[in-house]
Order: sequence, then C-alpha cells, then structure tokens
Amino acid sequence: MSIEFDASGLEAAKKVIEKYPDGAPQAISSAINRALIAGRKTLSVGIRSEYSIAAGIIKAHTRLKKASAYRGDGSILISGHPIDLMEFNPK
Repeated sequence: MSIEFDASGLEAAKKVIEKYPDGAPQAISSAINRALIAGRKTLSVGIRSEYSIAAGIIKAHTRLKKASAYRGDGSILISGHPIDLMEFNPK
C-alpha cells in the first residue's frame, strides 16, 4: 500500500492562512485530523482488498491520535488482540 501527498493546493492554503495568523495552528491541526480520517479509510480499504473483513472490525482496532493547536502532529495506531477467524466471513 502506498500513500501519496499532493501539494497542489499548498500555495492557496498559505495565502488564506496568512490572512489569519492566529488561526493558523487551528487550521493546520484541522487539516491533519481530516488527513488522519482519510488515512484510516484508505487503510481500511487496503486491508479489505486483501481480506474479507468488515470495516467496523478494522475501525474498532484503529485509534487516531489527533492533532491540536498546541500539538501539531497526529498518528494512526492499530492495536488489539488477534481477530477471530469468524470475523473474516469464512465459508
């Protein structure tokens, strides 16, 4: 699985953020959090393309560590116990 970054809207975003210098940290953290949610969906789609498992099961094992205006980073964590065979819809 690969994830690509598209910086085509970066210049437009910079112009908007320059108008609101105090709002930049909040805007950046909001963008990071939207990217985390999109990343979790991409991760789920990638896993489900290989394995027959419900998206809800993957989401239950996934935790997002969201960014804030004071902490400008975020992460997607996958953890938990091994998933039961029955969750993979065996036939």
